Amino acid sequence: RRGAALAKRRTVLGVPGVADALLMCNIRYDSDQAAEMLGCWMSRLRNESYQASAALAVEKGCFPRYDRDRFLDGYNAFRLPVPIRDQIAANGMRNGVLNSAL
Repeated sequence: RRGAALAKRRTVLGVPGVADALLMCNIRYDSDQAAEMLGCWMSRLRNESYQASAALAVEKGCFPRYDRDRFLDGYNAFRLPVPIRDQIAANGMRNGVLNSAL
C-alpha cells in the first residue's frame, strides 16, 4: 500500500464550509445560483491545483508513474483548459490524483 501511495502521490482537496460561503454571498444552498457559483469555484480549484502540481513537478519531479500521454488523455486532464494542458505537457505532474470529485 505504501508503495502504491508513493507512486501516485495522491492529493485531494476538500471543500469544508461551502454552505457558509454561499450564505456569506447571500445565495441559497439549494438554488440554481448556488449550483452555478459552486461550478465556478470548483473549476477554479481544479485549474489552480493542476497548475500548482505542474509547477511542483519542475521543482521536485513528477510522480513515479507519470506517463505524459496517458495522463493528458485521461478524463480529468482532457477537460482542462489548453494552457494548463500545455503546462502539464511541458512540466509533468507532481501528483497523480487531484480533486477526484471535481
